[in-house]
Amino acid sequence: MKLLLISRFVPGLSLVAIPIAGAGDTRFSRFTVYDLAGAALWVLVGLSAGMIFYRQIDAVLGLLRQFGVGLAALAVTGLVLWIAFRFVRRALLIASLRRSRISVDELSRLLARDPGALIVDVRSATSRRDDPFVIPGARLFDFASADTDLATLPRHTSVVIYCSCPNEVSAAKVAERLTKLGFGHVRPLTGGIDAWRASGHSVQAIAVAT
Repeated sequence: MKLLLISRFVPGLSLVAIPIAGAGDTRFSRFTVYDLAGAALWVLVGLSAGMIFYRQIDAVLGLLRQFGVGLAALAVTGLVLWIAFRFVRRALLIASLRRSRISVDELSRLLARDPGALIVDVRSATSRRDDPFVIPGARLFDFASADTDLATLPRHTSVVIYCSCPNEVSAAKVAERLTKLGFGHVRPLTGGIDAWRASGHSVQAIAVAT
């Protein structure tokens, strides 16, 4: 119940303090006393701060009135530039991936030459549950554990990534992460695992969590 005294001062706490009090089977009279005391404390602190620091507050408000429009424009400009930078970088990465795609036949020849080639399954957990098969030898990519899972792999090797459909944005996100991990040659498989299966190549069953 004592949380009700300070809950208004902590962002988010006031949203859960009242339901917690109700879940604790608190008496209504006791809840009312603590809640009113917390509200009074909140008002008292706000009014006291205004009475003590009113000169400083007036000065700050004056500055905001004088420079507020300029600061807002600067903030909006910075936000727009940041969004544009992210968009352009993602677009360039997607364009690069499109140019570096590998076909099913090329991947088949690559595996014939190098059975240990690094193939990464970047499908979501839901997709894997619906279709619990991978290209033989493929590693499952998980954003949460990627740094650890891929830490011991050679960075100079080519990496082939695939999903259940040609989703360029998903491929770009994974390619960006793999690039940050040090892999220099990341190539998406055209058509993903569906194209691999449709070409008559074998797939390997995996165990997935239900």
